Amino acid sequence: ARKSALKVGTDRRPVMRAVQQLFLSGGEAEERELAAIARDGDVGSRFYAALYLSLYHESLGDQAAAEARMREAVDTDYARGGG
Repeated sequence: ARKSALKVGTDRRPVMRAVQQLFLSGGEAEERELAAIARDGDVGSRFYAALYLSLYHESLGDQAAAEARMREAVDTDYARGGG
């Protein structure tokens, strides 16, 4: 699937650039980078990083990690309307 991945232009949002890199490469370094944004980014970036990490883990069949990241995403201020 990565060989046929949609190529998009450079996104101005660092979190979305990190998401694209993770989905294109599937590398541990890219996953750590996105996890760091989920932990330390601004309110919106934390939400989107955790959301896309959840989707990434789901695509790998890791339901436990996917659920944990989704819970992390919905527990952000952004998801609760405070962002």
